[in-house]
Amino acid sequence: MRYFFHVRLHDRLTKDPEGIEFDGIDTVREEAMAGARDMMAERLKAGRPLDMDTTFEVHDDTGAIVLSLSFVDVLLSSLAPGSAELLRAPARDQAAMASSPSP
Repeated sequence: MRYFFHVRLHDRLTKDPEGIEFDGIDTVREEAMAGARDMMAERLKAGRPLDMDTTFEVHDDTGAIVLSLSFVDVLLSSLAPGSAELLRAPARDQAAMASSPSP
């Protein structure tokens, strides 16, 4: 089956006009993960910031969405164990400080 890897950034969708043939959804997911990592790496190499509101919307040849993959999820799944919690800690600490009573 042919799958189309469209890229959504905010409210803009950039369509993949050609698509790629794959045997199944597991291979599609692996390809989407690798593609997202490659796209993020290229931005970093070029000194450009990552936009974490980017998502792959993969459609099959009938037009149905078969996979929606957030680049944030790809990034978090690529981190060493415990690293994702370190990223969440500053936001959690700020929320705790905001909700604590003033002395």
